[in-house]
Amino acid sequence: MKKYLALLAACVLVSASAGCSSGNSSSGDSSQTATDAAQTTSSGEDATAQTTAAEETSAASTTAGSAQTTTAVSSSQTAASSTSGVSGTETTAVTTTAGNGEKAEFQYNSDGAVEFSGDPADQNQDTLIAAAQAVYDAACQQQYRFTVGSPYTLDHETYIENDMGWQFYLVTDEGINSMADVAADYDKIFSSRYNSAIEEVFMESDGKVYCLDGQRGANIFYSYSQVVSVDKITPDEIFFTVTSYYDPTDINGEEPFTNDAQFSVVIEDGVWKAGEFLLPY
Repeated sequence: MKKYLALLAACVLVSASAGCSSGNSSSGDSSQTATDAAQTTSSGEDATAQTTAAEETSAASTTAGSAQTTTAVSSSQTAASSTSGVSGTETTAVTTTAGNGEKAEFQYNSDGAVEFSGDPADQNQDTLIAAAQAVYDAACQQQYRFTVGSPYTLDHETYIENDMGWQFYLVTDEGINSMADVAADYDKIFSSRYNSAIEEVFMESDGKVYCLDGQRGANIFYSYSQVVSVDKITPDEIFFTVTSYYDPTDINGEEPFTNDAQFSVVIEDGVWKAGEFLLPY
């Protein structure tokens, strides 16, 4: 009925225009104009109907999403948040549903470590894996930053040598005067419960700190690492399995492969820090 009325209205308008014109327009032009007007009206109605349907579908999807109470955090989302935590000062919070049905929240602090608002032992496996992935990603960045090159400013004109003749260069950053100072920075992500990688690349002498400043590339086959399972939970440490993925296809034509390693987080005053750890690249 709407289309019929629109067509009738268009015909009336065309007829009126023809009566007021100088008589140069033909009846074929009037017919074509009426048809175009009707098509335009019809298209407008169809577009309105499609837009309304899309809005209804979107609203339904939003409602369905709001009805879910468990939020699973993907490894890619966790990695992004972890990276932001290491380089910035903002704190990113993630809310999930704990195993007991209550809301649980962990956050990445400005150091890149993970803090829980509740007891980690009460969380479900998805939450634990998401938090562990954040710590693992931060640990990878931290260890590479401290052991390849130097996180500090160095004076390459002033150095000491170890028993093997390797040169260690003077750290000139204010406040870095001992191995304890370096450890305080490194242990923002790592637990002191395990042997530290910094002992191999830093030396202390006469109230000063020196760094090896060794350079190397990363494993060119390396793609990414993913925490895949929770293996053991103790009051102050949780153990996981991490699978690292490597793809040499574009380099030498060999098939992709994986490597599994154990990873742990040590819980220190509510903060998760990396414990057992092996840099995958």
